[in-house]
Amino acid sequence: MMEKSEEYKRSLVLKEKFNFLWGKILKNETDYFNKLSNQDLLNLKYTLANINNIITLKVTYLMAEWLFLHFNIDDVIKEKVLNEIEQTKPNANGYDIRIPFNGKFILAEIKTNIINNRTKSFGVNQINGILDDAHRLIHGKKKDISNTAMNYKFIGILHIEGETEKALEKVFGERKLHKPNDERIKRNQIKATLEIIQDDVRWDQLSTEKVYIKKINL
Repeated sequence: MMEKSEEYKRSLVLKEKFNFLWGKILKNETDYFNKLSNQDLLNLKYTLANINNIITLKVTYLMAEWLFLHFNIDDVIKEKVLNEIEQTKPNANGYDIRIPFNGKFILAEIKTNIINNRTKSFGVNQINGILDDAHRLIHGKKKDISNTAMNYKFIGILHIEGETEKALEKVFGERKLHKPNDERIKRNQIKATLEIIQDDVRWDQLSTEKVYIKKINL
């Protein structure tokens, strides 16, 4: 006789996941699921809405510090760039990082995509976001720098150990265009400009025709 499978209970599964996560964060095991009031949960929801902005800011600073070191940027320009980052609102139209360098600019966009736990890859919208950023780095932004031809271009991507490398394979991989349109063709073509940068590459070995992907550990 087959054993009856355990009945799924939605509240129990949610409770276990919720208590495990907050116990890990707060270093204290307790029944947060039942302990928190509905108003507490609403306040938590409002707070968590800003988590992505917080992570993006942290990754932006780390990317900027890497660029400062890699291009040997002086302290005066460093301070100016960091102040500009601090004064920029989330989802602003300009590039996330813009560093003056030898009469040109070093431009960078930041992506903090969380990899899908089931597929271990980026979703379609996440991939499109990376490719669209690459396109704007190559072709410029009307509300920022419209001609980026002579500038160095980067995308800083939040690095999740053992996962980001596999997820990036899908970004670089060929996509069959079953129903080609201008946007899909544009995204497919921009892949040729992408290259993962290694830390030991000197800035004078870089090409202004490429978009370099830098993995950033948080």
